[in-house]
Amino acid sequence: MLGIDKKLLIDERRRCAVMVLLYTVVSSLSISSTQAASSSYEPDAPTLKASQLVPKTTLKGPNHTVQEKVVNRGFMNHYRITSPFGEFSAAGDTRLIVRVQEISAIAKLREMSKTQVFAEAAGDAVGKTVGAFGRVIDDPKGTAQGISAGVGRLFNRTKRRTQDAYGTAKDASKAEKQGEQGGQASTSSQVTEGGKQLGRQYLGVDSAFRKLAMDLKVDPYTDNSMLRAEMDSLAKVAAAGSFGTKLVTPSLPAGLDYLSDASELVWTMKPLDLQLLNEKSLQKLGVDPALIKRFYGNQHHTPTTHTRVVKALERLAGVRDRPVLVRYASAAESPEEAQFTTHMVEMLAEYHKTREPIDRIVETDRIPFVVSKKGTGVAAAPVDYLFWTQSAAGAAKDLFKAMKSHTSAPAVWFEGRVSNPARKELRSMGWTVYDREFRLAKR
Repeated sequence: MLGIDKKLLIDERRRCAVMVLLYTVVSSLSISSTQAASSSYEPDAPTLKASQLVPKTTLKGPNHTVQEKVVNRGFMNHYRITSPFGEFSAAGDTRLIVRVQEISAIAKLREMSKTQVFAEAAGDAVGKTVGAFGRVIDDPKGTAQGISAGVGRLFNRTKRRTQDAYGTAKDASKAEKQGEQGGQASTSSQVTEGGKQLGRQYLGVDSAFRKLAMDLKVDPYTDNSMLRAEMDSLAKVAAAGSFGTKLVTPSLPAGLDYLSDASELVWTMKPLDLQLLNEKSLQKLGVDPALIKRFYGNQHHTPTTHTRVVKALERLAGVRDRPVLVRYASAAESPEEAQFTTHMVEMLAEYHKTREPIDRIVETDRIPFVVSKKGTGVAAAPVDYLFWTQSAAGAAKDLFKAMKSHTSAPAVWFEGRVSNPARKELRSMGWTVYDREFRLAKR
């Protein structure tokens, strides 16, 4: 028995030694494999130079300087801009062009506000607007009814518009009473805001604001708070009828001229009228009413991005399953995502118009892609600079797998640049890579 036990003990020790050896070999192979895979990845947030990315005319101007250090986060270049009015940021190459244009607009507005003509007009406008705004805020319901009676020729839209404005105040008032009963915070500021919104429409301030945005060639729904404040001050004076602006720019800045069809609507139409127009277009495209409601309920979009998406969908004439793109745009969880999805739809519309006709749109867990009439699969990526990171590799692998079940020729079209390692890895997967494509990228 002792001999048998001793033999078993020896065999067990041998087995343990073999297992340890195998484990060591496998572990070392695994570590080597992981290191080999990770060694091909580029930094998650590489630092770039603005002078190598941005045209000289955009890099520096009389009122701005783009800082040399640029960080690429999540496929987008992040810029810092210094100016006499403070520091601004821009998440993306296109947003940089927008910010530079907005800084130029601020400079023009500041210059105009210092003139004697503006000072006199501002003084005249105070008495005309303050009293009217006071009445609107004190009695939003009465003002709404008065407006409805005064513009009967537009009763359908006016009714909805004034109901919306009055409804904002009414709902806020109801919520305030419920809050008082339940011990919640007061929402009286919402009541005031509802009245102000209606007052701006009634007094023509919003119309003057959009006209000013058109003259300056900027987005009236910009998130640039400084520009909005400057425009708001001048619009109130202009709405009083005693001051006119002469700031007309011949055309949109280079790099943004592709927005002209949407911009004209945004500049010239009231937000509600614009929404009604876009909703009607989406209905014609076969978009479900519930999806339209969700699209317009996404607060990360603006009337501008909503309109750009709709106009791009219209340019995708004859393409099947366009509601897929509306569903994708509706899922944006930040303003940056809203801009990204808007650009993507515009890139697909450009491909359809200038490259080859698209047959259908396919939904995936990543981003939608299209299949052309010839069977080519195309994914549009509105990124500034693609680096080969772990995140990029995962997205490329998943999307390629999804596309292979629909097409034998997956291609990806980038708005911006692609690093050499990223290009190499994408091609090794089987992708056909196009970078710096479409008008959106040619800045």
